[in-house]
Amino acid sequence: MITDKIFKELATVEDQTCISIYVSTHRAGQVEKDRIELKNAIKEVHNKLKSIGHSDKEADDFLSAATELTENQDFLHSQSDTLAIFISKDNFQYFNLPIETQNYTFVGNEYYVLPLLKELNSKERFFILALSQNEIRFFEGRSTGIYPVIIEDLVPADRAEALKYYDDPETKLQHHAGSSTGGSVFHGQGAGKDVENARLEEYFRAIDSGLMQMLHDEKVPMIIASVDYLVPIYRKISQYKYISDKHIGGNPDNMSPTDLHHAGLDELSEHFSAEKHKALEDFNAYLSEGKGDMSVINIIPAAINQRVDTLFVDSSEKYYGTVNAATQTVELADEMTSENQELLNTAAKYTYLNGGDVYVVSKEEMPQITTPLCAVYRYETVS
Repeated sequence: MITDKIFKELATVEDQTCISIYVSTHRAGQVEKDRIELKNAIKEVHNKLKSIGHSDKEADDFLSAATELTENQDFLHSQSDTLAIFISKDNFQYFNLPIETQNYTFVGNEYYVLPLLKELNSKERFFILALSQNEIRFFEGRSTGIYPVIIEDLVPADRAEALKYYDDPETKLQHHAGSSTGGSVFHGQGAGKDVENARLEEYFRAIDSGLMQMLHDEKVPMIIASVDYLVPIYRKISQYKYISDKHIGGNPDNMSPTDLHHAGLDELSEHFSAEKHKALEDFNAYLSEGKGDMSVINIIPAAINQRVDTLFVDSSEKYYGTVNAATQTVELADEMTSENQELLNTAAKYTYLNGGDVYVVSKEEMPQITTPLCAVYRYETVS
Protein backbone atom coordinates (compact mmCIF):
# COMPACT_ATOMS: atom_id res chain seq x y z
CA MET A 1 0.00 0.00 0.00
CA ILE A 2 1.32 3.44 -0.95
CA THR A 3 0.80 5.90 1.87
CA ASP A 4 1.32 9.64 1.93
CA LYS A 5 4.50 9.07 3.96
CA ILE A 6 5.93 6.51 1.53
CA PHE A 7 5.16 8.70 -1.48
CA LYS A 8 6.83 11.73 0.04
CA GLU A 9 9.92 9.71 0.96
CA LEU A 10 10.27 8.43 -2.61
CA ALA A 11 9.39 11.75 -4.24
CA THR A 12 12.07 13.65 -2.32
CA VAL A 13 14.97 11.27 -3.03
CA GLU A 14 17.69 12.81 -5.17
CA ASP A 15 20.70 10.75 -6.09
CA GLN A 16 23.09 10.49 -9.02
CA THR A 17 21.44 7.20 -10.02
CA CYS A 18 17.79 6.53 -9.22
CA ILE A 19 16.16 3.54 -10.89
CA SER A 20 12.39 3.13 -11.27
CA ILE A 21 10.86 -0.04 -12.73
CA TYR A 22 7.18 -0.62 -13.47
CA VAL A 23 6.07 -4.05 -14.69
CA SER A 24 2.50 -5.13 -15.39
CA THR A 25 1.83 -8.33 -13.45
CA HIS A 26 -0.99 -10.76 -12.76
CA ARG A 27 -2.83 -11.63 -9.56
CA ALA A 28 -2.57 -15.37 -10.15
CA GLY A 29 -1.67 -18.05 -12.65
CA GLN A 30 0.94 -16.38 -14.87
CA VAL A 31 4.12 -16.62 -12.80
CA GLU A 32 6.40 -17.41 -15.74
CA LYS A 33 5.08 -14.52 -17.79
CA ASP A 34 5.65 -12.14 -14.88
CA ARG A 35 9.17 -13.51 -14.39
CA ILE A 36 10.03 -12.89 -18.05
CA GLU A 37 8.58 -9.35 -17.96
CA LEU A 38 10.63 -8.53 -14.86
CA LYS A 39 13.82 -9.99 -16.38
CA ASN A 40 13.27 -7.92 -19.52
CA ALA A 41 12.82 -4.76 -17.46
CA ILE A 42 16.00 -5.49 -15.49
CA LYS A 43 17.91 -6.06 -18.72
CA GLU A 44 16.59 -2.74 -20.08
CA VAL A 45 17.79 -0.91 -16.96
CA HIS A 46 21.16 -2.71 -17.16
CA ASN A 47 21.64 -1.36 -20.68
CA LYS A 48 20.63 2.16 -19.60
CA LEU A 49 23.14 2.05 -16.74
CA LYS A 50 25.90 1.01 -19.14
CA SER A 51 24.93 3.78 -21.56
CA ILE A 52 25.58 6.41 -18.86
CA GLY A 53 28.98 5.05 -17.93
CA HIS A 54 28.45 2.25 -15.43
CA SER A 55 30.41 -0.98 -15.88
CA ASP A 56 28.73 -4.38 -16.15
CA LYS A 57 29.68 -5.11 -12.54
CA GLU A 58 28.31 -1.79 -11.27
CA ALA A 59 25.05 -2.37 -13.14
CA ASP A 60 24.80 -5.91 -11.78
CA ASP A 61 25.42 -4.65 -8.25
CA PHE A 62 22.70 -2.03 -8.58
CA LEU A 63 20.23 -4.63 -9.84
CA SER A 64 21.20 -7.63 -7.70
CA ALA A 65 18.23 -7.40 -5.30
CA ALA A 66 15.80 -7.02 -8.20
CA THR A 67 17.40 -9.97 -10.01
CA GLU A 68 16.92 -12.13 -6.91
CA LEU A 69 13.18 -11.46 -7.10
CA THR A 70 13.01 -13.21 -10.48
CA GLU A 71 13.85 -16.49 -8.73
CA ASN A 72 11.65 -15.99 -5.67
CA GLN A 73 8.61 -18.22 -6.21
CA ASP A 74 6.68 -16.94 -3.20
CA PHE A 75 7.18 -13.39 -4.41
CA LEU A 76 6.12 -14.19 -7.97
CA HIS A 77 2.98 -15.95 -6.72
CA SER A 78 1.88 -12.92 -4.68
CA GLN A 79 1.63 -10.25 -7.36
CA SER A 80 -1.14 -7.73 -7.93
CA ASP A 81 -1.65 -5.65 -11.12
CA THR A 82 1.67 -3.77 -11.18
CA LEU A 83 5.08 -4.28 -9.61
CA ALA A 84 6.96 -1.06 -8.84
CA ILE A 85 10.65 -1.20 -7.86
CA PHE A 86 12.81 1.71 -6.69
CA ILE A 87 16.59 1.44 -6.44
CA SER A 88 19.33 3.89 -5.54
CA LYS A 89 22.69 3.62 -3.81
CA ASP A 90 21.22 3.19 -0.32
CA ASN A 91 17.68 2.09 -1.11
CA PHE A 92 15.78 -0.89 -2.51
CA GLN A 93 12.00 -0.99 -2.23
CA TYR A 94 9.23 -2.70 -4.13
CA PHE A 95 5.44 -2.43 -4.04
CA ASN A 96 2.63 -4.56 -5.45
CA LEU A 97 0.10 -2.04 -6.73
CA PRO A 98 -3.61 -2.70 -7.44
CA ILE A 99 -3.51 -0.38 -10.46
CA GLU A 100 -2.79 -0.92 -14.14
CA THR A 101 0.21 0.89 -15.63
CA GLN A 102 2.41 0.68 -18.68
CA ASN A 103 5.70 -1.22 -18.48
CA TYR A 104 8.30 1.47 -17.97
CA THR A 105 11.87 1.93 -16.72
CA PHE A 106 13.50 5.21 -15.77
CA VAL A 107 17.08 6.00 -14.77
CA GLY A 108 17.80 9.53 -13.58
CA ASN A 109 18.55 11.63 -10.51
CA GLU A 110 15.05 11.14 -9.07
CA TYR A 111 12.42 8.42 -8.95
CA TYR A 112 9.55 8.27 -11.41
CA VAL A 113 6.57 8.33 -9.00
CA LEU A 114 3.71 9.59 -11.18
CA PRO A 115 1.85 6.21 -11.38
CA LEU A 116 1.79 6.00 -7.57
CA LEU A 117 -0.56 8.98 -7.52
CA LYS A 118 -3.21 6.86 -9.26
CA GLU A 119 -3.43 4.84 -6.05
CA LEU A 120 -2.75 7.66 -3.61
CA ASN A 121 -5.14 10.23 -5.12
CA SER A 122 -6.76 11.83 -2.08
CA LYS A 123 -9.96 12.52 -4.00
CA GLU A 124 -10.65 8.79 -4.17
CA ARG A 125 -9.91 7.94 -0.54
CA PHE A 126 -12.64 6.91 1.84
CA PHE A 127 -13.03 5.21 5.20
CA ILE A 128 -15.30 2.34 6.17
CA LEU A 129 -16.35 1.87 9.79
CA ALA A 130 -17.70 -1.68 10.19
CA LEU A 131 -19.82 -1.21 13.29
CA SER A 132 -21.55 -3.91 15.31
CA GLN A 133 -22.09 -4.68 18.96
CA ASN A 134 -19.64 -7.58 18.74
CA GLU A 135 -16.74 -6.07 16.79
CA ILE A 136 -15.38 -2.82 15.37
CA ARG A 137 -13.26 -2.82 12.21
CA PHE A 138 -11.90 0.16 10.30
CA PHE A 139 -10.63 0.32 6.72
CA GLU A 140 -9.11 2.83 4.36
CA GLY A 141 -10.44 2.38 0.85
CA ARG A 142 -9.48 3.64 -2.57
CA SER A 143 -10.89 2.86 -5.97
CA THR A 144 -8.12 0.29 -6.37
CA GLY A 145 -8.27 -1.55 -3.05
CA ILE A 146 -9.08 -1.67 0.66
CA TYR A 147 -6.66 -1.75 3.57
CA PRO A 148 -7.36 -2.63 7.23
CA VAL A 149 -6.36 -0.01 9.80
CA ILE A 150 -5.25 -1.17 13.25
CA ILE A 151 -7.48 0.49 15.87
CA GLU A 152 -7.26 -1.95 18.80
CA ASP A 153 -5.35 0.59 20.87
CA LEU A 154 -7.94 3.30 20.18
CA VAL A 155 -11.37 1.72 20.60
CA PRO A 156 -13.04 -0.89 22.83
CA ALA A 157 -13.10 -4.42 21.45
CA ASP A 158 -16.91 -4.62 21.66
CA ARG A 159 -19.94 -3.29 23.49
CA ALA A 160 -19.30 -5.42 26.56
CA GLU A 161 -15.84 -3.92 27.06
CA ALA A 162 -17.05 -0.36 26.48
CA LEU A 163 -19.86 -0.69 29.05
CA LYS A 164 -18.23 -2.98 31.58
CA TYR A 165 -18.02 -0.27 34.23
CA TYR A 166 -21.65 0.73 33.76
CA ASP A 167 -22.83 -2.87 33.90
CA ASP A 168 -21.18 -3.41 37.28
CA PRO A 169 -23.82 -3.70 40.03
CA GLU A 170 -22.07 -0.98 42.03
CA THR A 171 -22.50 1.60 39.27
CA LYS A 172 -25.50 0.31 37.36
CA LEU A 173 -28.17 2.23 39.31
CA GLN A 174 -26.66 5.64 38.86
CA HIS A 175 -25.05 6.40 35.50
CA HIS A 176 -24.59 9.84 34.02
CA ALA A 177 -23.52 9.30 30.43
CA GLY A 178 -21.30 11.98 28.89
CA SER A 179 -22.46 14.86 31.06
CA SER A 180 -19.77 17.09 29.52
CA THR A 181 -20.58 16.05 25.96
CA GLY A 182 -24.34 16.23 25.96
CA GLY A 183 -24.92 12.51 26.51
CA SER A 184 -28.08 10.97 27.98
CA VAL A 185 -28.71 10.57 31.71
CA PHE A 186 -30.59 7.57 33.05
CA HIS A 187 -31.24 5.85 36.39
CA GLY A 188 -31.84 2.20 37.24
CA GLN A 189 -33.11 -0.29 34.69
CA GLY A 190 -35.33 2.31 33.01
CA ALA A 191 -37.99 1.78 30.45
CA GLY A 192 -36.68 -0.09 27.50
CA LYS A 193 -35.84 1.82 24.34
CA ASP A 194 -34.55 5.06 25.91
CA VAL A 195 -32.16 3.20 28.17
CA GLU A 196 -30.96 1.00 25.31
CA ASN A 197 -30.34 4.02 23.06
CA ALA A 198 -28.44 5.77 25.85
CA ARG A 199 -26.24 2.71 26.32
CA LEU A 200 -25.60 2.50 22.59
CA GLU A 201 -24.65 6.18 22.58
CA GLU A 202 -22.18 5.52 25.39
CA TYR A 203 -20.67 2.61 23.44
CA PHE A 204 -20.45 4.64 20.23
CA ARG A 205 -19.04 7.65 22.05
CA ALA A 206 -16.15 5.47 23.27
CA ILE A 207 -15.52 4.34 19.68
CA ASP A 208 -15.77 7.83 18.21
CA SER A 209 -13.48 9.34 20.83
CA GLY A 210 -10.77 6.82 19.96
CA LEU A 211 -11.17 7.19 16.21
CA MET A 212 -11.01 10.97 16.41
CA GLN A 213 -7.46 10.68 17.72
CA MET A 214 -6.66 9.33 14.25
CA LEU A 215 -9.20 11.27 12.15
CA HIS A 216 -9.01 14.75 13.67
CA ASP A 217 -7.35 16.28 10.58
CA GLU A 218 -8.99 14.11 7.89
CA LYS A 219 -11.58 15.42 5.43
CA VAL A 220 -12.44 12.33 3.37
CA PRO A 221 -15.84 10.60 3.43
CA MET A 222 -16.48 7.82 5.93
CA ILE A 223 -19.21 5.30 5.25
CA ILE A 224 -20.70 3.22 8.06
CA ALA A 225 -21.37 -0.49 7.56
CA SER A 226 -23.98 -1.58 10.08
CA VAL A 227 -27.52 -2.76 10.64
CA ASP A 228 -29.82 0.12 9.77
CA TYR A 229 -31.03 1.18 13.20
CA LEU A 230 -27.51 1.72 14.60
CA VAL A 231 -26.41 4.18 11.89
CA PRO A 232 -28.42 7.27 12.94
CA ILE A 233 -27.40 6.72 16.57
CA TYR A 234 -23.71 6.77 15.62
CA ARG A 235 -24.15 9.78 13.34
CA LYS A 236 -25.82 11.65 16.21
CA ILE A 237 -22.88 11.31 18.61
CA SER A 238 -19.94 11.40 16.18
CA GLN A 239 -17.57 14.35 16.03
CA TYR A 240 -16.38 13.38 12.53
CA LYS A 241 -17.88 15.86 10.06
CA TYR A 242 -17.54 13.81 6.90
CA ILE A 243 -19.76 10.79 7.52
CA SER A 244 -21.57 9.89 4.31
CA ASP A 245 -25.34 10.22 4.13
CA LYS A 246 -25.33 6.73 2.66
CA HIS A 247 -24.41 3.55 4.51
CA ILE A 248 -23.77 -0.16 3.91
CA GLY A 249 -26.71 -2.07 5.39
CA GLY A 250 -26.59 -5.46 7.08
CA ASN A 251 -24.45 -7.09 9.73
CA PRO A 252 -20.81 -6.21 8.88
CA ASP A 253 -19.56 -9.17 10.93
CA ASN A 254 -20.62 -11.31 7.98
CA MET A 255 -18.85 -9.15 5.37
CA SER A 256 -15.30 -9.66 4.13
CA PRO A 257 -13.04 -6.67 3.35
CA THR A 258 -13.71 -7.31 -0.34
CA ASP A 259 -17.48 -7.23 0.26
CA LEU A 260 -17.14 -3.96 2.18
CA HIS A 261 -14.91 -2.44 -0.51
CA HIS A 262 -17.32 -3.20 -3.34
CA ALA A 263 -20.31 -1.98 -1.33
CA GLY A 264 -18.47 1.21 -0.31
CA LEU A 265 -17.51 1.98 -3.90
CA ASP A 266 -21.09 1.40 -5.04
CA GLU A 267 -22.43 3.81 -2.44
CA LEU A 268 -19.73 6.48 -2.98
CA SER A 269 -19.20 6.22 -6.75
CA GLU A 270 -21.60 9.08 -7.42
CA HIS A 271 -19.75 11.25 -4.88
CA PHE A 272 -16.34 10.62 -6.47
CA SER A 273 -17.47 10.99 -10.07
CA ALA A 274 -19.26 14.22 -9.19
CA GLU A 275 -16.08 15.70 -7.71
CA LYS A 276 -13.95 14.72 -10.70
CA HIS A 277 -16.64 15.83 -13.17
CA LYS A 278 -16.92 19.21 -11.48
CA ALA A 279 -13.14 19.67 -11.52
CA LEU A 280 -13.06 18.83 -15.24
CA GLU A 281 -16.00 21.12 -16.00
CA ASP A 282 -14.51 23.99 -14.01
CA PHE A 283 -11.20 23.91 -15.88
CA ASN A 284 -12.42 25.83 -18.94
CA ALA A 285 -13.93 28.52 -16.71
CA TYR A 286 -10.64 28.86 -14.85
CA LEU A 287 -8.80 29.01 -18.18
CA SER A 288 -10.85 32.02 -19.30
CA GLU A 289 -10.28 33.70 -15.92
CA GLY A 290 -6.50 33.42 -16.16
CA LYS A 291 -6.27 30.73 -13.47
CA GLY A 292 -5.96 27.79 -15.86
CA ASP A 293 -3.09 26.70 -18.10
CA MET A 294 -2.37 24.02 -20.71
CA SER A 295 1.30 24.79 -21.37
CA VAL A 296 3.86 22.26 -20.12
CA ILE A 297 6.63 24.86 -20.00
CA ASN A 298 4.48 27.17 -17.87
CA ILE A 299 2.94 24.58 -15.56
CA ILE A 300 6.15 22.87 -14.41
CA PRO A 301 7.80 25.95 -12.86
CA ALA A 302 4.42 26.88 -11.37
CA ALA A 303 4.15 23.43 -9.74
CA ILE A 304 7.66 23.74 -8.30
CA ASN A 305 6.77 27.18 -6.91
CA GLN A 306 3.60 26.00 -5.13
CA ARG A 307 1.20 27.76 -7.50
CA VAL A 308 -0.72 24.72 -8.80
CA ASP A 309 -3.93 23.92 -6.95
CA THR A 310 -5.23 21.15 -9.28
CA LEU A 311 -3.33 19.21 -11.92
CA PHE A 312 -4.62 16.85 -14.61
CA VAL A 313 -1.97 14.53 -16.09
CA ASP A 314 -2.30 12.29 -19.14
CA SER A 315 -1.06 8.92 -17.82
CA SER A 316 -0.02 7.69 -21.28
CA GLU A 317 2.42 10.48 -22.14
CA LYS A 318 6.13 11.03 -21.40
CA TYR A 319 7.87 14.40 -21.76
CA TYR A 320 11.62 14.68 -21.20
CA GLY A 321 13.72 17.75 -20.55
CA THR A 322 15.36 19.91 -17.90
CA VAL A 323 14.27 22.69 -15.57
CA ASN A 324 16.57 25.67 -15.03
CA ALA A 325 16.02 26.64 -11.40
CA ALA A 326 17.66 30.04 -11.79
CA THR A 327 15.60 31.20 -14.78
CA GLN A 328 12.48 29.13 -14.06
CA THR A 329 12.46 27.85 -17.63
CA VAL A 330 11.92 24.41 -19.13
CA GLU A 331 13.88 22.98 -22.04
CA LEU A 332 12.26 20.02 -23.80
CA ALA A 333 14.27 17.07 -25.15
CA ASP A 334 13.45 14.42 -27.74
CA GLU A 335 14.43 11.48 -25.55
CA MET A 336 15.43 10.43 -22.05
CA THR A 337 19.06 10.90 -21.02
CA SER A 338 20.81 10.70 -17.65
CA GLU A 339 20.58 14.51 -17.43
CA ASN A 340 16.86 14.75 -18.19
CA GLN A 341 13.80 14.61 -16.02
CA GLU A 342 10.44 13.15 -16.95
CA LEU A 343 8.64 16.47 -16.80
CA LEU A 344 5.09 15.25 -16.17
CA ASN A 345 6.45 13.35 -13.17
CA THR A 346 8.11 16.56 -11.97
CA ALA A 347 4.89 18.56 -12.26
CA ALA A 348 2.80 15.90 -10.51
CA LYS A 349 5.13 15.25 -7.61
CA TYR A 350 5.64 18.94 -6.80
CA THR A 351 1.92 19.64 -7.04
CA TYR A 352 1.22 16.85 -4.55
CA LEU A 353 4.11 17.73 -2.23
CA ASN A 354 2.88 21.33 -2.16
CA GLY A 355 -0.66 20.36 -1.16
CA GLY A 356 -2.37 20.36 -4.56
CA ASP A 357 -4.71 17.75 -6.03
CA VAL A 358 -3.44 15.50 -8.84
CA TYR A 359 -5.70 13.59 -11.22
CA VAL A 360 -3.82 10.97 -13.26
CA VAL A 361 -6.26 10.25 -16.09
CA SER A 362 -6.47 8.86 -19.60
CA LYS A 363 -6.09 11.12 -22.62
CA GLU A 364 -9.84 10.93 -23.19
CA GLU A 365 -10.51 12.24 -19.67
CA MET A 366 -8.22 15.26 -19.97
CA PRO A 367 -9.98 18.67 -19.94
CA GLN A 368 -8.10 19.39 -23.17
CA ILE A 369 -6.92 16.33 -25.09
CA THR A 370 -4.27 18.26 -27.05
CA THR A 371 -1.97 18.59 -24.01
CA PRO A 372 -0.60 16.16 -21.39
CA LEU A 373 -0.96 18.72 -18.57
CA CYS A 374 -3.78 20.99 -17.46
CA ALA A 375 -3.43 23.09 -14.34
CA VAL A 376 -5.61 25.29 -12.19
CA TYR A 377 -3.55 27.90 -10.36
CA ARG A 378 -4.03 29.18 -6.85
CA TYR A 379 -4.14 32.73 -8.15
CA GLU A 380 -4.35 34.43 -11.54
CA THR A 381 -1.46 34.52 -13.96
CA VAL A 382 0.16 37.95 -13.96
CA SER A 383 0.53 39.22 -17.53
